[in-house]
Amino acid sequence: MKCLKRWWTPVVGSTLIAVVAACGGDPTETTQDRPAPQIHAFDGAPSSITSGTNVRGNNVQGEVLLEWDVEGAASIALFANGDPVDLSGCESADDGEDCLAAGSISLSPDEPTTYRLDSVNHEELSCVFRDSGEVSNLSACDSAIVDVDVMAPALLSFHSDTDRFDQDHEFVISYEVEHALEFELGILDGDDFEACEVDSSTSRCSIDGDDAGQLTLRDLEEVESILLTGWASNGADDGLGEVELGDVTLELSALGTPIVRAFDADPSHVAFGGSSEFSWHVEDANSVELTSDADVVIASDLSECFDVDTNGEGGCEVHFAEEAPEMTITFTLVAHGDEGKESSPMEIPVVLGAAPEIVSFDIDPVQLPETGGDVTLSWETVSEPSRLMIIDDADPANTLLDTDDGTGIEYCQSSADECDFEADSFVVADVEVNTQFTLVVSSPLGSDSSNISVTIEGAPAITSLEVDGQDVVLGPAMVDAASADLTWTTEETDSTELFRAERPDDGCSSPDLDWEEVEDFSGEASGSDQISDLDVMHLCFRLRALGEADQSASAIFEVVRHPEIESFDAAPQTLQTGDQLNLDWVAPFATEVEISVSPQGSVSASDLGECSDVDESDHSGSCEVTIQPGSPAGDVTFSLIAYGFDESEVGPEHTVITIGSAPEVLSFGSNPSTAPTEVADITLSWSTTDGVEVSISDDDGEIFFSDDAAEVAGGQHIVQDLDATTTWTLVVSNQYGSDSASATTFFGPAVESLEVNGEDALGGEATVLTGDVFFEWTTSNADESELERADIPGGDDGCEDADGWELLESFSTGDGDFTEADVVENGCYRLSLSNNAGQSSAVTFLVTEVPYLTSMTTNVDSIDGENGGTVTVEMSFVGVSDITVRAWYRDEDGNDVDDTVICTQNNLNSGSLDASNTDEDTVTCTHTMDGPCTGLGCLATSDDPHSDTDYIEYEVEFADPEGDGGVEITDEGENVGVDW
Repeated sequence: MKCLKRWWTPVVGSTLIAVVAACGGDPTETTQDRPAPQIHAFDGAPSSITSGTNVRGNNVQGEVLLEWDVEGAASIALFANGDPVDLSGCESADDGEDCLAAGSISLSPDEPTTYRLDSVNHEELSCVFRDSGEVSNLSACDSAIVDVDVMAPALLSFHSDTDRFDQDHEFVISYEVEHALEFELGILDGDDFEACEVDSSTSRCSIDGDDAGQLTLRDLEEVESILLTGWASNGADDGLGEVELGDVTLELSALGTPIVRAFDADPSHVAFGGSSEFSWHVEDANSVELTSDADVVIASDLSECFDVDTNGEGGCEVHFAEEAPEMTITFTLVAHGDEGKESSPMEIPVVLGAAPEIVSFDIDPVQLPETGGDVTLSWETVSEPSRLMIIDDADPANTLLDTDDGTGIEYCQSSADECDFEADSFVVADVEVNTQFTLVVSSPLGSDSSNISVTIEGAPAITSLEVDGQDVVLGPAMVDAASADLTWTTEETDSTELFRAERPDDGCSSPDLDWEEVEDFSGEASGSDQISDLDVMHLCFRLRALGEADQSASAIFEVVRHPEIESFDAAPQTLQTGDQLNLDWVAPFATEVEISVSPQGSVSASDLGECSDVDESDHSGSCEVTIQPGSPAGDVTFSLIAYGFDESEVGPEHTVITIGSAPEVLSFGSNPSTAPTEVADITLSWSTTDGVEVSISDDDGEIFFSDDAAEVAGGQHIVQDLDATTTWTLVVSNQYGSDSASATTFFGPAVESLEVNGEDALGGEATVLTGDVFFEWTTSNADESELERADIPGGDDGCEDADGWELLESFSTGDGDFTEADVVENGCYRLSLSNNAGQSSAVTFLVTEVPYLTSMTTNVDSIDGENGGTVTVEMSFVGVSDITVRAWYRDEDGNDVDDTVICTQNNLNSGSLDASNTDEDTVTCTHTMDGPCTGLGCLATSDDPHSDTDYIEYEVEFADPEGDGGVEITDEGENVGVDW
């Protein structure tokens, strides 16, 4: 076996390098006595590797394997960019004796690196390089070079301010590609990848082609969601620099298409019989649908989980069965919007199982001699926990065993993952004082704990411990006040101490408790005392009995405040079906409440399911419920039970509301409604249902009031000598609500009829075709009239708020007509009336002019499908500024095969559009189709979807500058057939 020496030897610049050499050489022997070494081979593979952070945020590091074959070397040395490399990790290629003759080493450079292998024929020599980079000591040295290129991993990213696109417009986002030798971006549809074309103005997806540019999506009319993705490569030989499809994606959803932003379950691990609170945040949705792949173990009705509020948020509580197999349940949420639209599903897992439980916890022996000794703790559990702890209550900060922090590795004899938690034992050595041991088992599904004690012969012992008469050895004491009586007895005890601490989530057995001594405690060996300041939900206490020779005994117990119901109210006290009701409660020391209703069904179960929370700071809670339609009239009783810690409860407490029907006005009118004279007596008449009070008021205040049942149900009231137009308001009410109606008695001139191009405009609006507009009206009590026009106000204001009125014409009669020529814009109009008595009135209305198509024809009946052809579509419009002409490819049943836009106002074949022209504008649009090819505009080849086309139908969408317009399709006789 060869002997190896390893030492540091200086080279140029006094640098020390690690040298591998064979033993037995003679340092006094000259290099001329030995032949020069020869490096027959020095190779590195791969020649290019990856180093850096990839798109997933992971650090990737490639390796290069350097291999060599050297003859006649007494030592070799390896350098990376001139710095020495430690060869202690090299692997020999000749039976593992050494790496001098043939060896290899794997290295992970993080920058481009030149590796140089030097071999010399004497252990104390080295290759010496002059400034030129050439090696000296040529008679004693050989050197070889390997270059390794190190590349950063390719990166892709999309940049967009929004992930929602408008289906009617192109969608443009930015992208960036770094460190990529080649890349491709595109659309992922299932398993199909559609690459974006470079610098295309017609493809559905196009990119600039540069490393940083813009990606454009087109023709999105029928698309509700798009997944953008890509692939790239940095060109490294190790393949670690690849970006695969799916590594980086951007999911886009159409405006108006529902989308799930967030979906969560808390907790995500649930014990049998437990529950989890599901919550979601959606957009463009009015409901959600929650489903699961294991409904049989779910005790709740998931169909009740559908609500979405105005912020797009919602939630529900899901309860699980008491008995079920352990499993992971996948819940799926889909958001639903208008017109049957729905979101992509989002899934979350919920783990259902049993919380760990301690079946037994024993100690042997239960008593030790005065000198102390070892004890063995043994236990048995069910539903294996993920963590097990044993705590010495005499020294809680010193955890004897904790499989979570590594102290249980020795006990497990291997690693924490291999512990058998369900039945095992643990030896505690050298126990010298009375000690209580606590076993705690836990998992994400819950926890359990148990105590057991060992006593030292002749040492103190606590023999009984009660709080308000309750034995706290068996569990927490429930108390109803801020103070309680503590009674205890001990043996072999000189005095006692009492400590208290706030209870943490993991219970009074936690090693992290911050114990504070109760200073006013009596300290008697046995006796009674009062513990106070119990105005918290639960507290931990520790009684310590002190004896001789530093012996002591401890007992930890818990005091829990029983929950209380301080108040439970409902408002309003009277309401009708469909109304909302607020329930409010104050329940000190309660963790949650439960509300029920009688008769059942008066409020939905999902509404009441939301009524459970209690605020920890002020013990209050509230919720809003809706009285279900169809609920019977009468009293409804709500009952509240408050639940506290350790399954304690109080209640029920009741509150009562009354359901009834709000009144309704059946009729209310004025006779006469239009008074022809300056002074008149008028009669107001009405009829109502379910009212107990009725009142009528004029423009200045109340003039009539009655609670007489007959008059409330229906009656008349005469107003004498009325001399001005007056609007009357009738209000009927009862304890459940009110209803109202208005009627007007009109004095002065009135418009009896008003038509615009034959359409009734008294409703405040009329629509006409671009061109001449004819107004015609009739009146009563009017001697003069005039017609005015104004521009439409901005914002949400109506024509009543228009200003800058321009007089079109005045008339010396009340009735009249008027023609306004060449109307091409929407406008507000006002018809004003007056009479010789000095009375006047006016009505305002909106006239919307719309452009229209007068004709649409094609120039051929059919085209040759094999060779293609050209179709010219001729159209005539009035008042149009924008058009989009689309060709629809239909099969023999009239179904859509495909469609394409062939013209807009910007690329017409002839003619032009002028919205201000009330004469016809005639334009033509040319549709040219090729023969055999693929893509839009092609009709032949069996691979092309257009081969199913039986005829082509043309559609034009048109509008004026104000956005008014319509859509027309060619008549059946103008469709163009396709002959195959």
